[in-house]
Amino acid sequence: MAGLFGPSNYDECILDGVKKANNKAAVHAVYDVCERKFPSPEDKKTERERKALIKKCRISEKVDSTISYIGLQNTPEVWSAIENIKNIKLVADGYTPVVKFQNNNQSGISGLMLGMGVKGKSCPTNYAEYDATFYCGGSWEGAGVSPNSYGSVPCPEEVKNFSRKSFCIIGLRPLVSDGSGMAKALNELGMCK
Repeated sequence: MAGLFGPSNYDECILDGVKKANNKAAVHAVYDVCERKFPSPEDKKTERERKALIKKCRISEKVDSTISYIGLQNTPEVWSAIENIKNIKLVADGYTPVVKFQNNNQSGISGLMLGMGVKGKSCPTNYAEYDATFYCGGSWEGAGVSPNSYGSVPCPEEVKNFSRKSFCIIGLRPLVSDGSGMAKALNELGMCK
């Protein structure tokens, strides 16, 4: 039975909540609330590991829950991940422009940031040195190119205006398909040292 100030463990929480639930959705909500309020030892360990990885990757919990692009930051880890992207082709003739590439990283890639109109032979880290920059990538969870495979990501229509110019990959967005967070994806890309 629940104590004076509510349930004192997971089982009491479920029993107390299910009595008050009046439909299946409410029952599912009770289970979710009780799991958060009384996590198992395994869940506590997983949460500690997740927080340690977030700290190791030097990001906030908010950033961990959002999947964003990682730009050129002159760090060896970012350059290494970008250098593991091979056989890059911008195909802008069809309906939707795409970037086709081979992802030789140990983590998937859901998007690429392109710098169009390179002035010179190397890829500058200052975005102002490009004629334009574009974010290319799938907008749904799980869209992208898996580790060690070949595939493509869609680009905005405006890329067609720059398709005859040279370009560089100046950023990438990790592929996170299981809701595991940005820190795990960054760690798999070798960016958390």
